[in-house]
Amino acid sequence: MKVDLKREIPTYTARRGRFDVVTVPPLEFLMVDGHGDPNTAPAYRTRSRRCTRSCTR
Repeated sequence: MKVDLKREIPTYTARRGRFDVVTVPPLEFLMVDGHGDPNTAPAYRTRSRRCTRSCTR
């Protein structure tokens, strides 16, 4: 079943010449902080695995 978000959610896309205030519900996020290239840094890989394990429990 296809869903057209532009029709379902009026604020999904901005309308030209119109300013709308949008209320966004509070959400929880998880962040891994560090430095270097996340594609090659072993520390990033380790931390992201730990986060994945703790979030899926």
